[in-house]
Amino acid sequence: LEAKIPVIVDATFITFLQRDTFHRLAQSMQTPFIIVHTNADESITKARLIERETDGRDPSEADPAVMAHQIERLEPLTPNELTYTLSYNTATLTNPLIE
Repeated sequence: LEAKIPVIVDATFITFLQRDTFHRLAQSMQTPFIIVHTNADESITKARLIERETDGRDPSEADPAVMAHQIERLEPLTPNELTYTLSYNTATLTNPLIE
């Protein structure tokens, strides 16, 4: 950020405090900030996690238990956060770079 190079922070950011910390950092550095919010039906996400875990092709520690814990702790985006959020439903999204 100090070098004025765009960055992507890849994280779940399930609490407002986590998101707000990065938002405030971006503001203090006078750099643009957006949230990219991805979602899919819980059953689709769970099936994808199981498939990735079974295939052994995912370096992530995420599994259905981690997902359930995250859902329990999830704090929805606030109305203000939604003003700088891009949302994508990934239920039917495919990525040819991954497949």
